[in-house]
Formats: sequence, structure tokens, C-alpha cells
Amino acid sequence: MADESVIAGLGKPVEFSDKQIAWLKDTLAQNADVRWTFLLLHDPVWENPSESFKVLDQLLMKRDHTYFAGHLHYYDYDNIDGYEHITMGPSGASFHQDGPGNVDHLMWVTMTDDGPEIANIALKGIFDRKGLDPDLFGAYDRKGAAPSEPKKEEK
Repeated sequence: MADESVIAGLGKPVEFSDKQIAWLKDTLAQNADVRWTFLLLHDPVWENPSESFKVLDQLLMKRDHTYFAGHLHYYDYDNIDGYEHITMGPSGASFHQDGPGNVDHLMWVTMTDDGPEIANIALKGIFDRKGLDPDLFGAYDRKGAAPSEPKKEEK
């Protein structure tokens, strides 16, 4: 999703402090034998990477991992250098841009021997890790839903 609107939504690159990088390095060393590493961030920092994020990212290159973030209120899936980077949708918050990524959802992650299986449960149904398929669901538009007809009173 690396386009101008996303970069503008992130403002400037997010910097990680030396203390944060040291904590991550230590934590990874203490947990070297895990099957998978999940990184949960507020901002999808990979869209506008800082120098400190590049250092953080290099610490993870020799282990299986997946990034999750939010901030943009728009679901997006990226596979960067063989690693999944997922930006969560608004999940009930306000929308920041139009399109199929405007989807209220929760994510279900199940670990398998081959890595995580990821499913998203949306108000309109279940979609896979790559996002809502407009061919199946149409453009998801929570704001544009037609009002329901009032029920007629029974006599």
C-alpha cells in the first residue's frame, strides 16, 4: 500500500530509541527457540521506514515473523521480502480513506506447524489474510448502508 496517501497518513518515519532496540535484541536472544515471532505495533512503520526500524527489521531477518499494526484504520496486506506485514482495519473506529480496506473486523490467528493461519472475521463475512475481495463482497461501506424498512404493526 506504499502510496502517497499512506505515507502522508504516517507523517514522518517512526524512530525507535536505543533502549527499545536493546530490549528487542535481548528479548529475541532470550527466546531464540520460538516457532514464530509476532510484532504488534501501533503504526505500520514499514510503509515509511526509519533508520532505526531498518535496524529492528534486521534483527528479525533470521527468524520467522509477522508484523501487525493499525493507525491507518484501513486493512492492508503486504508481503515484504517473504515476511507478512498486516495493517488492521478500523475495527469500529472512524474511516480514514475510502476503499475495500474499510472493514470492521477482528483477526483470528492459529499457529500451525507451517506458521500462522490468519482469518479475518468481518461484519460481512470471513476473508483471508490478503484482504476483503470486492468481487465477493462488493466495496465495504459501513457508512453507506441503506436504512432498514420500519416494521409494520400487526393488527
